Amino acid sequence: MKRVMLAAVVAVFLPITSSANDLTGRFGMSSATLSSIWSGGSFDADYNTTNIGLTYSFDNGYSIDYSVRIGEDLNSTDNVGEATGFNRDDVTITVNRALDNGYSVFAGIIDTEYTIDLNYADLNLVFSETIETDGFFIGGSKTIPFQSGLLGVSLAYADLDLTLSYAGNFSANFPDEGGDGFSFGLTYARPVAENVILNVEYKNQVFAFDTTDDEVSGFGANLVYMF
Repeated sequence: MKRVMLAAVVAVFLPITSSANDLTGRFGMSSATLSSIWSGGSFDADYNTTNIGLTYSFDNGYSIDYSVRIGEDLNSTDNVGEATGFNRDDVTITVNRALDNGYSVFAGIIDTEYTIDLNYADLNLVFSETIETDGFFIGGSKTIPFQSGLLGVSLAYADLDLTLSYAGNFSANFPDEGGDGFSFGLTYARPVAENVILNVEYKNQVFAFDTTDDEVSGFGANLVYMF
């Protein structure tokens, strides 16, 4: 039985706290929820991610960001079999261009991989499902200054390809299929120490492929260090 779950999170960190020729590094944690509805059932996971990234800002208004998010959950819910494990890796590279009045535009590439371990006891099947998505995204953002920090709002569109495969007692590969969707983000950044900034974020992504609709939302906090 073919089941497709989209595994795409457009993980855009907008360097709203960087000035010209700055290198910043960040480390943080997020709590996320994935909900997937497909033709044969559904899958849900609440999981935590470790967030690592680097951003370099140039003096001409451009910046480039490299982001890695690593997540794992052992209490996922599958309404057909028993999900005994879930992990994901997200890697994004983003180029951002600052405009006037707090506006920015950005574009980048994303590569995401999910693996779900499944146990269908009635069928005596133990196997894993791997879903890999890759593609590009484009979007825009607006930052609003406050006395204590900066609020950032972003919206992005992603065009993605999905590859589904199984390994274990049940092994199979399926043709790639395309999908797209949108992501919305809120960030708030404020200094907490010399050269250290606290960045709090909320993200929501809704994407669709031929056989599934997926929504991912998460809330997290990152410490950003300006070198």
